[in-house]
Amino acid sequence: MGSEEGEQRACIRCGTCCLAYVRAYVTQEDLERWRAEGRSDILSILENQGAVWAGDHFVSAADGHYIGACPFLDFDGAAAVCTIYDTRPLTCRNYRPGSSEICPLWGKKRKKEERKMLIHVVCMKFKEGVTEGEVEKLKKALGALPAAIPEIKGFDFGPDVLHTERSYDFALVASYEDVEALRRYQVHPAHLPVLERVRAMSASLVAVDFQR
Repeated sequence: MGSEEGEQRACIRCGTCCLAYVRAYVTQEDLERWRAEGRSDILSILENQGAVWAGDHFVSAADGHYIGACPFLDFDGAAAVCTIYDTRPLTCRNYRPGSSEICPLWGKKRKKEERKMLIHVVCMKFKEGVTEGEVEKLKKALGALPAAIPEIKGFDFGPDVLHTERSYDFALVASYEDVEALRRYQVHPAHLPVLERVRAMSASLVAVDFQR
């Protein structure tokens, strides 16, 4: 175990990911590297730690004792330490904190992923006389907003295609992390002239905001 960061989450050095039969994760590349490095200490331990699967865990093939952790796992107080950290197996090098369910950081990752977004919907009923050219200019202006306003996380818009009696002429659906992000978007300098264009073209505007 080390104190590296992975995917913006720092390892808390609990040692949970080291509670495994390490020989199952050692690759041929690892073995060749250890031979080249003269690490007979590592190779000897691995060769003598033969294991047998006992249905839900590994036991030693030599004396039947339970194999519950990597033999190179140690502790400095409460912090897990890998005694071969600089030359640890590739599987361990590539592991990222929070990337699997065994890691205590997994729950934090899931909670962040499952956070609800704020969905902002605007429907526009255009004034009589609004031309297709004006609608195209509006679409171009709207299309430039996501690159100019970082609060925008999702952005779709377009003209109505059904043209029923209850239909509005144009709609916008955008997503933001929270209400505060929406409010920053609403007063952003890049948004204000587009808002004025929308108001000038619209006889009626309706909006709804919800989370999902």
